Amino acid sequence: VKTLTEVCAATDATTVRAEILPMMETVANEEDSAVVRAALAEQLGEAAPVLMRRGPKDVVHSLVTTSFLNLVASLIVDDHEDVRKESEQALIAIGELLDVHDLGNAVLTIVLGLASSKDEEEHRVSAVRLLDTLSPKMGPCLSTTFAVKELLILAQDPAFRVRRGCSEALASVAAVATDATEQLLQLFTNLARDPIWSVRKTCADQLPGFSNFMPAQARTGALKEICYELLGDENRWVKKTARARLGEFIASLPIGSVDDQILGYYRGMVTDAIEMANNENELPCAFSFPGVVLQLGEHRWSEVNELFRTLCDSSQWQVRKTLAYSLHELARIVGPQLTQAVLLPAFEQFTTDLPEVRMGIYESIDLFLALVPPSPRAALLPVLPKMITDYNSMEHWRMRLKLASKLTALTSLFEAEMVYEQLWPLLQLLWGDTVAEVREALVTAPGTMLLQMQDDEHPEWANELTTRLLALGSSHTWVPRQTFCSICTELISKIDITMFVQDFLPTLLPLASDKVPNVRLAMARALAAGIDMDTIRKNDQVKQALVLLSKDIDADVRHCVDTSL
Repeated sequence: VKTLTEVCAATDATTVRAEILPMMETVANEEDSAVVRAALAEQLGEAAPVLMRRGPKDVVHSLVTTSFLNLVASLIVDDHEDVRKESEQALIAIGELLDVHDLGNAVLTIVLGLASSKDEEEHRVSAVRLLDTLSPKMGPCLSTTFAVKELLILAQDPAFRVRRGCSEALASVAAVATDATEQLLQLFTNLARDPIWSVRKTCADQLPGFSNFMPAQARTGALKEICYELLGDENRWVKKTARARLGEFIASLPIGSVDDQILGYYRGMVTDAIEMANNENELPCAFSFPGVVLQLGEHRWSEVNELFRTLCDSSQWQVRKTLAYSLHELARIVGPQLTQAVLLPAFEQFTTDLPEVRMGIYESIDLFLALVPPSPRAALLPVLPKMITDYNSMEHWRMRLKLASKLTALTSLFEAEMVYEQLWPLLQLLWGDTVAEVREALVTAPGTMLLQMQDDEHPEWANELTTRLLALGSSHTWVPRQTFCSICTELISKIDITMFVQDFLPTLLPLASDKVPNVRLAMARALAAGIDMDTIRKNDQVKQALVLLSKDIDADVRHCVDTSL
């Protein structure tokens, strides 16, 4: 059974229908082992797309929409949970292959059969899950006609697990069934007031997602009222979930409707945290903070400033890490004045934090610094060497990789003098890094630095950079020579081509006969990067180098040359 997909990949659909299908039907109807039946269900979902690609189209269509789905329909009501779960996944997989017409006629028929099962609660739970997953594929018409209609019925099911499933499905259905917002809003309201706390908890969890697909009036009216009810729920788990999702709900509101009451609840996630066991609300509060600030705008920052400072000083590094990753987004929202006054101190604080927190600010350091006014921006440059000196061991190589990948963008943010004094020394350290990924990540930076220094009144800086680059190409060890070739791959299209031919080509070309294959391959790639330029393509020395490389004993080198030519 487990080889069914492989068999289908090697067999045409006609043979599968004539010879394989009868065996599949026997397994589905007569096999005693639930493990084997579950394997069959799994294979049905995997084999269907394989057959769809093979054809013939009419035979495959009939085989999948009729025969395969008949098998799924029998397995999805199996006595064993594993078989039912695999059958659900198979039905979803097959549904993804079909157009809306076939989805309605073939797949939804099975789902509706499950939904109408009066005796089996598991079948109705399965139906809700399938409506949730399949709704994006259904489109507006089917979702409104079938999914909404069934959810309205299932939401009144005596089994709370079915009602809870409806709560989980509402956001997915609301995203598609745009003509049924009033019905869905009423349905959500009813479920949010369900007598069973786990149903209400699910509504609290789904509130932000559901709100995003409701009209503004519903968000500021009924859903806001529901939010307050859930925040004050008698059950601590409902209340806890409502608080955890509050920031995301606020982010879904129109700007003018974020009033003092709901903002007070949001701030209370942290100020009332002692009552909530171990500050467990701080992390969801930090996660949603940029979305809340976006709604408030720069002019209302004072209303969350104290909250921001509290989160920055949290004893939980995960909270500080979350803020560190979002500083650049906050800077975009609040503008340069508040960025300098409030966010810059937080940035500096995080630079001395744990590696996990520091990585958050380094991830977007170029974006953040671009939003900082020029004068304080320059004062932050000493932070960058710490990414190397504090993390020079092998285990922290990703920190150096991050800096290497940011050097090009950082160069464009500073004047040539700052680039020469601060960034150029970092580049020299990094191109000698022991980790290849770090060296590869910085190959675009030298060209950007060179161009910036050429435009300045200090040509000696550009000359020094050129001299150091050429020294790499003449190094006695092969790694610097390879790095030089990789840098040339970027330089050849970035700087003036005449300058490249004059200054860099004489050092690059001899490497066509380098004793190390990796160097020759990197050199071939450098020439390939400029082969479309007449100055390179018509150069006699380049032609000779390409001829030499085309006869290289290394297959990768020859392939590179053949492909470029």
